[in-house]
Amino acid sequence: MIALVTDCTSISEEGVSAEEQIPTVVVRATPSLIPFLYPNLPPACGTIKLGKPGTQTKEGNHSVLVEGTAILCNHGSLFEDFPDVVIPLREAMIDLDSGSSNIELADIGFGVYGTMNFYGINEINSALASIWSLNGLTGENPPQPTFEQCKELDNSYNNDNEPEYVCVITNEGHIARVKVENYNPVEQVSSIEISFVTWEEKVEKP
Repeated sequence: MIALVTDCTSISEEGVSAEEQIPTVVVRATPSLIPFLYPNLPPACGTIKLGKPGTQTKEGNHSVLVEGTAILCNHGSLFEDFPDVVIPLREAMIDLDSGSSNIELADIGFGVYGTMNFYGINEINSALASIWSLNGLTGENPPQPTFEQCKELDNSYNNDNEPEYVCVITNEGHIARVKVENYNPVEQVSSIEISFVTWEEKVEKP
């Protein structure tokens, strides 16, 4: 194992000091490969704006804990050769309970997989997620999941395509909904812009 401290001072997040933004990244790679595997990401990567959940339609009968938008970036898979190993790249992760970039408490992470650069959103740190994606046979886009569907982690629109919505039960037990607003918003790096809304209501995770 090789410990590598990355420069994440480019992350723009209100109320977080520069010292808190420098994680220790553990990767399985030789020292000569590290600069090529994890070059610095553009300043827009990892930015979070709180206050409005993008183009999502609000549901007024449920109290909101936090909502906003974020840009997540990654150079490749969130995981290495082993699926239980997560590469803690801060710009690729978000804690939906607080709306912040926090590796230890993050609920989802963004990664790019395979030779086709398939975009994925993964559950991490004991969160649970259900992907809503395009129906490849009918060309049907999934509708916005309701609060109740996210609460039940309904995955009737999971067709193994790139995510359009993600329902999440966070690692703190809150119900959240994520929407992919834009693919590749940052030039020359794999990236997505997401919107998110996390409700105050909690559920017991199975």
